[in-house]
Amino acid sequence: VYKRQDVSRRDATLVMTNMGLKVLAKAHFEMNEKATPDYVMKKIAKTYQKMLKDTNIGKERVLAVGVGTVGPLDRNKGIILNPLNFPATGWENIPVKDLLTKALNKRVIVDNGANTALYSELYAENLHDSKIAYFNLGQGIRSSFYSGANILRATENLEDAFAHMTVSIKGRECQCGNKGCLECYSTIGAIETIYDEMVSKKADRETKANMKKTGEKADFAEIVRAFNRGEKEAVKVIRKAGEYFGTGLANFINILGPGQVIVAGPIVRECPKFYDIAIEVTRKKQITKSQSVIFTNEPSFGKDAIAVGAAMMCVRQMLRETREVM
Repeated sequence: VYKRQDVSRRDATLVMTNMGLKVLAKAHFEMNEKATPDYVMKKIAKTYQKMLKDTNIGKERVLAVGVGTVGPLDRNKGIILNPLNFPATGWENIPVKDLLTKALNKRVIVDNGANTALYSELYAENLHDSKIAYFNLGQGIRSSFYSGANILRATENLEDAFAHMTVSIKGRECQCGNKGCLECYSTIGAIETIYDEMVSKKADRETKANMKKTGEKADFAEIVRAFNRGEKEAVKVIRKAGEYFGTGLANFINILGPGQVIVAGPIVRECPKFYDIAIEVTRKKQITKSQSVIFTNEPSFGKDAIAVGAAMMCVRQMLRETREVM
């Protein structure tokens, strides 16, 4: 039995699976302002004990714990370094691997969530090319690339390196210090910020009256509903976000040539039209028009792809070690 977590900026998903990756138990909680590292570790430990009780599985039967999380990450040491956009404070240099090993008394394996999501596709055998790219769009943009039977890792394991591709030379200032990064346009936070700026600038009372505000910034779900109603500002910001992502994705495909692209995450789930816009732009900007790329916005394990993939990561690692011993 394997226990694994998907820890992101917006929420956390915990699943327990058997060796065949059948989900035996699942839990979910929001990553809000209260979700400090201490809170999250205690929540995971408590949920782990409840899952054992609910499934009547003894602790000795749990072989390992896999974690798919946001970066930047020291993967070998299992330390979350200095992630951006966490709603709670205190997430700098957090030794997730050591903390969970102590709390759960189990072996813990940690990797970037986009990589573990790709592992879930490997298990599902939902692969149609030797080069596959996976993108998860939410509060940030997480990416992973599989080629030659290996996941290719960015410098310093930066799973959000793609998010900092420049798509506008004189664009918006990014938290990384550059301008015009993709993350400045095609993430939940960016969409909320740009929409709020547009509405405030226009001072459209009717538009503001239609929005249920959360704090000082429009909520993404409300912006999507406004988009579906055809509200001008919402349509413009969602369309631009999709166009920017499609441009960045076209650049990625033109350079690395994946034959299969999976685009997932909260933005795509909650606003399917964003995906349609992005892929339309991507196809137009592909240099090699004859290259047949398979696009999908439906991972094999849906919202659980990162968490279930963390289980597959454990299986692969343990099988690799077994072969080395033999």
